[in-house]
Amino acid sequence: MARIEQNFDQWQNQPAAYAPRKPRRKIRPKATCCLVFLFFVLVFFLIGLAALAKTGLVQIPFFSDVFYQIPQPSRVVEVDEAALADFQQGLDIQADQGVATLRLSEEELTYILRQLLASQKDQIFASNVQAVISEEGIEVFGLLLKPTKVNLTIDITPQLAQGKLTFALSRVKVGGLLAPTFLVNWLKSNFLDAKLAELNQQLSRAGQIQSFRLAEGYLEISGQLDLSGLKN
Repeated sequence: MARIEQNFDQWQNQPAAYAPRKPRRKIRPKATCCLVFLFFVLVFFLIGLAALAKTGLVQIPFFSDVFYQIPQPSRVVEVDEAALADFQQGLDIQADQGVATLRLSEEELTYILRQLLASQKDQIFASNVQAVISEEGIEVFGLLLKPTKVNLTIDITPQLAQGKLTFALSRVKVGGLLAPTFLVNWLKSNFLDAKLAELNQQLSRAGQIQSFRLAEGYLEISGQLDLSGLKN
């Protein structure tokens, strides 16, 4: 009997590693999937808030302070509207063997753009709209008034087809965020296409255009030009 008690005492004094272990709780796969799903939903939600705040369309506490910066154009175009009121008479035109070359500065293009928008009954852009001309294209910057107030930066590419110079929309930034394709298409179809069509119609009166050249600060157009169409 004493020997049995001694063996029992020895078994009780064994290290804990040899003691029976409690069964571990199993993590349910469904619960893990739900947690992962909720995590990704939260991440995408935060990214969406940050992107929306960056556009400036709405004011979102904390996110707007962190992500939104007031957009600025590549450079500010100063326009003396009094000096450009009769700008057609002062256009830089050079003729060579029947081919005329018209140089249009970004100040003059900005003036034309503002006059074109001001003539509309339902203005969609504020009067601060401007056009910057560079070798890559034309940047139009301004405050969109409708359907909501937001700063837009629109990159426009001139194109020549059948003797006519037209302008095509290449890129749009809403606030500080590059607009996705579906939003660009929506802006084009609802607002910008009509304005571009009017500008293209005005330029089509200039005559037969043979070539054009973009440079820093100005646009050169060469061809059989008739500027009387631009004055009307």
